[in-house]
Amino acid sequence: MFTLYRFVRAVAGPVVRLLYGVRVVGIENVPAEGAVVIAAKHKKFGDPIYHALVNKRILRSMAKKELFKNRFMIWLMGKAGAFPVRRGYSDRAAIYTAVRFLNKGQAVLIFPEGTRARKELNEFKSGAVVLSLLANCPIVPAATCETNGYRPFGKMKIVYGKPVTAAELGAVRGNSASIHEANEKLRRIVADILEQETPKA
Repeated sequence: MFTLYRFVRAVAGPVVRLLYGVRVVGIENVPAEGAVVIAAKHKKFGDPIYHALVNKRILRSMAKKELFKNRFMIWLMGKAGAFPVRRGYSDRAAIYTAVRFLNKGQAVLIFPEGTRARKELNEFKSGAVVLSLLANCPIVPAATCETNGYRPFGKMKIVYGKPVTAAELGAVRGNSASIHEANEKLRRIVADILEQETPKA
């Protein structure tokens, strides 16, 4: 099913890493197998592509439903490992789809901000924490750290932090207050990655 995905990664991965000066830090923090949620800062449209190109694992990723607008795009997004999510809603169908992938031992990439934010780290939605609880799997916090706005021949690092479970963050299934608090802790972890790892101009 993912022959095209693997082919594009093998061909485009080295080119993109060279062209954009991409360096990967902490890739060993992404488990080589088994269910995992990668919770990443979302700056640019291409972020899912960068994560897909530098990871050895196939990444399943949530993408806004509007991208699945015709049969070709449905086919293409499926080949890219993406599945639709309705932004601005509590999309239970997307959550159930993600849990199904996690229960099969797959990796799911999620952007907890829910949309792109170039500079600020926006408030996190609780999806990553909820998925970790439902699938009993770790979360790997991540961020793309750069100084030149994703232009060629610049400095860019894709950083993966230490895995942590929702339970370790203090989340309790069915307890919305604990999930909210755990979500804030996860956001602070990603904020620390951005602060410590963004290259200096």
